[in-house]
Amino acid sequence: MNEKTKLKGGDTEFDYEVPMETAKGVTAFFSVYHYIREMAYANGDMNAVAMIVDFKEAMEAIEMTERQKEAIHLVCTVGLNQREAGDIMGVKKQAVQHLVYSVASRVADYYAKKARGTKGGYGNGKNRRKET
Repeated sequence: MNEKTKLKGGDTEFDYEVPMETAKGVTAFFSVYHYIREMAYANGDMNAVAMIVDFKEAMEAIEMTERQKEAIHLVCTVGLNQREAGDIMGVKKQAVQHLVYSVASRVADYYAKKARGTKGGYGNGKNRRKET
């Protein structure tokens, strides 16, 4: 499942697509999430709205510590880089990177399960291949 939208920053508009079944793709999505929110709320972009709704569903389906929530908020919602987020949190950039990657891995797992056709990402027994 790839999240796809057109992002517009200033006079530039570009297509953006990330593989949400990989931690690397989710991390890339985190880095532009604040732009996607702007597209959704300020510009009324319905593709961006759909991405946010889908992403919020994934975030609610996973477990996170308070530190992970704080790191994700600072990086995604506020739009800080990891060094700036670390300064606010009182930790090094590498600690923020680890927190963000941990969440990205869980979100990617959620999307991978969803892409395999398991309801809600947790499996309902349907759409499974039979072992031979």
